[in-house]
Order: sequence, then structure tokens, then C-alpha cells
Amino acid sequence: MMLLKQASLRGCLFVKQLSASFVYVSNGLFMLLQVLALRAR
Repeated sequence: MMLLKQASLRGCLFVKQLSASFVYVSNGLFMLLQVLALRAR
């Protein structure tokens, strides 16, 4: 039972890190697109 609890906790942490990194990457891509759009003008 304890092992299952630890596994689910670790999975939750992994999901949190994954979503955080996804937000970081999407923000970076958005900034890159804005810079490219400014240069294209």
C-alpha cells in the first residue's frame, strides 16, 4: 500500500514538472514567433 502511495506521488510530481516545462517551451515559442513577426515587417 505504501509503495502505491509513493508511486502516485512521484507520478503527480512528474506531471507537474511536465506541465511546467510545457508552459515554459510554449512561452519561448510564442516569444520567438513575435520576434520573427516583428522582423518580417
